[in-house]
Amino acid sequence: MKDYLGNKLKHQDQFEFLLICVLAFFPIAFFSFLLYTYKGNSFTELLSFKVLDGWCTLPEEGIGNHCFGDFGFPRAVEYNSKLFNESSLHLANTPLTMLFFILLKKLSYNLGLLMYLATMILAVVYPIWKATKGKDLFIKFSSSIFLGLLSMGSISAIDRGNFIVSIIPLSYLFLTSKSKYTQNLSLFFIINLKFWGILFLVILLSQKRFKEFLLAVGATITFNIITIQILFGDIRNTFKQIFIAITSTEYRDAVQEYSISIFGFIRRSNCILIDNQNCNGAFNSIPFLAFAIFYIISIICLTTSYIYAKKSGLALSIRYAPIIICTFLLVPEAPIYQISMVIVIIALLARDRKRFVPIERNLIWSLVFALILSTVPLAFYWAPTQLLPPQRYFYWLYPTIWILVMNYFIYVHFTKLNNNVFKKIYSIIK
Repeated sequence: MKDYLGNKLKHQDQFEFLLICVLAFFPIAFFSFLLYTYKGNSFTELLSFKVLDGWCTLPEEGIGNHCFGDFGFPRAVEYNSKLFNESSLHLANTPLTMLFFILLKKLSYNLGLLMYLATMILAVVYPIWKATKGKDLFIKFSSSIFLGLLSMGSISAIDRGNFIVSIIPLSYLFLTSKSKYTQNLSLFFIINLKFWGILFLVILLSQKRFKEFLLAVGATITFNIITIQILFGDIRNTFKQIFIAITSTEYRDAVQEYSISIFGFIRRSNCILIDNQNCNGAFNSIPFLAFAIFYIISIICLTTSYIYAKKSGLALSIRYAPIIICTFLLVPEAPIYQISMVIVIIALLARDRKRFVPIERNLIWSLVFALILSTVPLAFYWAPTQLLPPQRYFYWLYPTIWILVMNYFIYVHFTKLNNNVFKKIYSIIK
């Protein structure tokens, strides 16, 4: 029986196995949703934030009692030079998103919201639908819905109205398109919608595409200077305020309570060692220099890992997985909807489903099981610390499982796929 099951798993289509497991687990998620609702609590508040967040005028605006705060807040703020003296930057986010919300403010709240939510739904459905080309309609439809639209991160992002999901199709196009024009354009939008998009520049560096790297950096700097000049006029002071806002320990310390990042995980771990009765994540501040050093080390490891993975001819879903994982593990303010980036890995897994080589098997299965845990929305009310009410188990689960997976990937890239790497390093040192 053991040999039979091992042989079935060995030849199993990993993408279809992922879909089957999620469909099997989904009734559990549905019943947990009913149980949570029966207790008088909002299921979406378990995954995200309060529905009644005050960023719209009910009942004229929003849907029912729901304001979709990350859509409502940027509409409510005044876009002037004082914007960056407050925490507003972290929700308005970048000059490009400011332009989008300035345009959306010209529409009524509900019309703008309808267009916004429709775009978000298309964004999470498109990559998997595109990647399952050749599959029958049932597989395409069910995988796009259950692995995309109804996944944990997507529900949270759409519930909150956060535009993080717009990065998903852009990332997929950047990683898979054969057109350099499409790649460059996608990368430009990725970086300018979320500043952590600079992590994708690691791929250009690893591929020695230095001209495109400089083009992406130059275009981003130029665009932001022009946009800030048009919106605010005072470039020097505005950039100073942006830097202060980005490096603000006060804001970063506050969001660590609900961050699924490595930093939030470390802070909660420290906190539980000191006071596990009243642990809300508000522990000693981590200096900006520590963040910078950690980022530099992480980028060096990612770049080197990707170079060795590329030399071995691995599938895209294996080569790019660590970089995609880093987009929600390295961002110090990553809330639960940042986990929606796993949809990019799922789409790459679907695209690569026919070309995996034996050496990739263990990596693929570690990835599949991590994806299952990150895709099914289970409404558990328990966690070992008192984060934000209600307590959320996945603020411990996600960083743990993905740190393990990413480290395993980098370890395999360094060793099993290039057995001479440590010998070379040793010979250089010697």
